[in-house]
Amino acid sequence: MPTATPTPTRVETFKVGSGPTGLAYVAGAVWAADESGSSLVRINPATGAVVTTTPLGQNRRPHALAYDGSSLWVDFSDGADLVQINAATGAFVSNRPVQFGSGDMLYDGRFLWITSPISRAITRFSPSTNVVDATFTGYNKPWSLAFDGSYLWVGDVETGLVTRYKPWERETLDRVDDMTTRGGDPWSLLYTNGDMWLTIAKRNVVLKFRTADRAVYGEYPTGGSQPHGIATDGKSVWIANYGDGTVARLSNEGAVQEVIRVGRGPEEVIFDGTYVWVSNSLDGTVSRIRP
Repeated sequence: MPTATPTPTRVETFKVGSGPTGLAYVAGAVWAADESGSSLVRINPATGAVVTTTPLGQNRRPHALAYDGSSLWVDFSDGADLVQINAATGAFVSNRPVQFGSGDMLYDGRFLWITSPISRAITRFSPSTNVVDATFTGYNKPWSLAFDGSYLWVGDVETGLVTRYKPWERETLDRVDDMTTRGGDPWSLLYTNGDMWLTIAKRNVVLKFRTADRAVYGEYPTGGSQPHGIATDGKSVWIANYGDGTVARLSNEGAVQEVIRVGRGPEEVIFDGTYVWVSNSLDGTVSRIRP
């Protein structure tokens, strides 16, 4: 298996706040939720320079980001509100109450979905009306989210189940079926080309299955420890290994192609169309990788 090597011509690291976690590429900029610095940071993707820093309140912990086509939304690991940001300027627009403590957040084209592992709940928020449309309780520890164009998938890090739901029912979140990870903790989900990838931190693997029938292709080592975030550039799958400060590039068949050293505690990974970006949550940096 490839070992982590420094590749200075391909990897650059930039100082961004105190502890960035959530990332998003919106309106030509990379955005980072600075969980330790209580702010939202906008980054120039061409230079890595910080363009704006938006304070989000004293001792707040912004965690998850999502974009609805016009606004950027920020949820918090320590709070019960959802903040709306003008994606063009980075200015604060509004905030709305939601369940306490965010795990993950996504926009499915109609609703924002937010997992709350602390409240053991899932919130469905309507950006068009700016209100919580519904709150679904009774879960164990819902954390990760993905949308395949028809169904919402939710990973529970306590039960190890990945559950498929009909997302647009008004009063109930109708469960279709479950996909077991055999005692795993599905930390992040990635849907691409009819397949679902999910990182399992406790086993240092990524699991891949076909969404149509939940047939498992296999579990593949991620080249590091405690895999968290996952993304694709269309050719390869990229995984942030939180435990050992690396990012792995895997083929679509699950083979590790290379392991790249980044910063401490890499949490999330995204692709902006040119670069792969990684939030290094334990040293206040982001890394930019040319695929």
